[in-house]
Amino acid sequence: LRNPHPLQLEMNMKKIKHPKTTMVQTDVLKQLAKDTIVEFAEMRGRGQAWNPEEAIAYAKKNGVEFSDQRNWGNVFLRVEADGTIERKGEFVRRSSNYSVRPGWALV
Repeated sequence: LRNPHPLQLEMNMKKIKHPKTTMVQTDVLKQLAKDTIVEFAEMRGRGQAWNPEEAIAYAKKNGVEFSDQRNWGNVFLRVEADGTIERKGEFVRRSSNYSVRPGWALV
């Protein structure tokens, strides 16, 4: 995200007011993560399979990070449920003990 996403700005403002994570912050973070995954998928192009670890690294580079990395699974499933991405290809994932797992692609 080259320019700060409006939700990221909102999340940063809430951090200043509330040092501990609140439900509102979590919802904002999940929406920001979802938007970032969609942005990454659009950069890769329609039908091009990619490893979710690449998308997560892109999100982290742009300031979107969960304290518990397991939250990313739910984000990907929500984007899939919206019909934006689908499972495609297989990739070795470091986060899954180097097991082969499905990738994703923009629909």
